[in-house]
Amino acid sequence: MKSIFKPLKSNAENPSNLLRTKAYGTTMASWLRLYEIKVDSNMYIITGGSIKLTQRMEDRKHTMQELIKLDMCREFLRSEGIFDEAGMVEFLESEF
Repeated sequence: MKSIFKPLKSNAENPSNLLRTKAYGTTMASWLRLYEIKVDSNMYIITGGSIKLTQRMEDRKHTMQELIKLDMCREFLRSEGIFDEAGMVEFLESEF
């Protein structure tokens, strides 16, 4: 199955280490975006979404907030030792 999630910035991050990704129109480009952290090949944590009208996320306050949420989520996962599906499962089992 082909993923609808694409890296937020191409070649900017290590794909095996909590990659920031986005999802948008699958057949044609869409203004609506979902932002998520890729924990493993089929595990994503959606952190938010926006309507993106500018080229760069840093250019608008609401999309900049989405970048901040992505980074906060990624830092939380790292601080808890979560780097893959096994780490996520272990974390969830210990919390609940």
